[in-house]
Amino acid sequence: MPDWWPFQKKESKAVDMKAMRAAQTALGQEIERQLAAGNSRQAVLNWLVAEAAALEKQLPTPQTRARLYALDASLAQLRSELAHSLQMGRAHEMAGHTDEAMLFYETAVSDQIASRLPYEHLRVIYVRRQQYDAARRICQSALENPFLDAKTQAHFQAWVEKLTASSADE
Repeated sequence: MPDWWPFQKKESKAVDMKAMRAAQTALGQEIERQLAAGNSRQAVLNWLVAEAAALEKQLPTPQTRARLYALDASLAQLRSELAHSLQMGRAHEMAGHTDEAMLFYETAVSDQIASRLPYEHLRVIYVRRQQYDAARRICQSALENPFLDAKTQAHFQAWVEKLTASSADE
């Protein structure tokens, strides 16, 4: 049969729902295991991105497609959770609810989010409250975050030095 023949049977690209549910269950368990082992949400997110990139290079088997669908759903959920902390922190801060904002920003810091925002806002809040040890702790957390770029790391290194020097002067 020639390729142009319109009635030839084509390979189905549909994903087997049973395989997809099994892949989602297995992936969900692996994510929970990694989080329980102390890995940050950002580290798990980066692992999922790397796994999805590797799977996309493989042949599109039903199992591969099911795993990719499961990875895509898990990535969407983790990205949403990471963004939620930032959005809620920012919303509370803009509304003048600094204590509530700090809780969300602290969650983002513990998740090792790849954003300067929670670290910077917490540093400013703590400095305004004259809680210099807490501000230094946040800056040190930024330095320990492997997902922040070098420019951001240098910024917080300068703040650690300033805060250390100011506490030595007191």
